Amino acid sequence: MKPIDRYFEKARQRPGLASKDEIHQMIRQPAVAESNRSGYREIRKLAAVITIIFLIGFILFLIRPEVTPPVQQAHFTDYYEFRYASLVHELQEHPEKSGIRLIASKAPDIPLHLTAQVQPPEEILNQLGLYTSEKNIVYKGNIQSAGFVSFSIVGERHSVYVADRQQTGEKIYDFYPLFLSDMNGRQRVKYRFVNEPEDKLTDDFFEERINTLIPIVLDVPGTDAKVVFWFLPTEELLNILEQDVSHPVKDRSDFSENQIGREVKIYPNPATGLLNLEMDLYHERINITLLDINGKLVRALMPSTRVIASHGQYQFDTGDIPRGIYLLSIESDQTGRVVRRIIIAD
Repeated sequence: MKPIDRYFEKARQRPGLASKDEIHQMIRQPAVAESNRSGYREIRKLAAVITIIFLIGFILFLIRPEVTPPVQQAHFTDYYEFRYASLVHELQEHPEKSGIRLIASKAPDIPLHLTAQVQPPEEILNQLGLYTSEKNIVYKGNIQSAGFVSFSIVGERHSVYVADRQQTGEKIYDFYPLFLSDMNGRQRVKYRFVNEPEDKLTDDFFEERINTLIPIVLDVPGTDAKVVFWFLPTEELLNILEQDVSHPVKDRSDFSENQIGREVKIYPNPATGLLNLEMDLYHERINITLLDINGKLVRALMPSTRVIASHGQYQFDTGDIPRGIYLLSIESDQTGRVVRRIIIAD
């Protein structure tokens, strides 16, 4: 046998490195691996899309618009506040020149119109639709675009009549008492016309508007109690109250925008255990206090504190403070003082 033949013979006798099936499997393996790599790429793409969606959602969450609290406390904002404050100031400076009796706090820096108790004489009361006797207090009048309302207060009792049509022979007013309350903010008389909001009969409606109304205070005959008529401010109402005041302010040009303090949000009002306060802050020192209606300190809610420019949010515990009408005072060494009426409920 030739040498070359012996070589091939020995080669045939050696075991193979792989069977036919194994060779076929090896041939297919690259395709399987490629398929797996393709699947991995799809998964990576999906993960990238999910990550991008998450990041976009997170960014939108961070830049979302601020949600306005349920109740921003309403307050005088311009002309009527200035006129009423000027009226109260004149009554305090020249009490002998008007028949209106003014009981107001003499606490420094407290806006007089927030602490004032205005008690007009009989002739002015009659022009407002109010009539008093030794037995009762009566209000009656036709209200423009609303109807007719009358009520009588006798001691602890009262009666109310409301009609959606005006009554013949009764005077027509463009102002009227939206609410009646005692000196602690409890409503004595609740009523509404058909064209008024349904929630006017709720406590929240009254207490959210307490800073926008002019209080006329009367003694209830036969008792030691007082009743507050909260009138909607109008030109006609202020003209009646100012009729015997020496220097009434009637020209809108006399009003200065500087009379408006910073805007604050106070809620809930009435406060039932907790009182929330929001306002924009500057680089300043602020002092937040709670005063009674006469300007006397009730509690230092936040003693003099240095703050930086930001949006301030504060919460105060009022659970142990007796029910009543109070003043929330915010003093700043940069922007002066802002005072708002609030009610603390039982």
